[in-house]
Amino acid sequence: MIFAHDEASFYRLQKEMQNAAESLGYSQVLEEDLRNATAQNELRAEAVELLQ
Repeated sequence: MIFAHDEASFYRLQKEMQNAAESLGYSQVLEEDLRNATAQNELRAEAVELLQ
């Protein structure tokens, strides 16, 4: 992105990077990461309750 010479190039490069990330399975990784983060947060809350 820092290589863009103008705004049009910036947005073209941005779109290319977004397409590349999506084609590599970014959405699936994000979904799994969100599930893991949610589970981790629930376990932390449970641990706090047990310690009180």
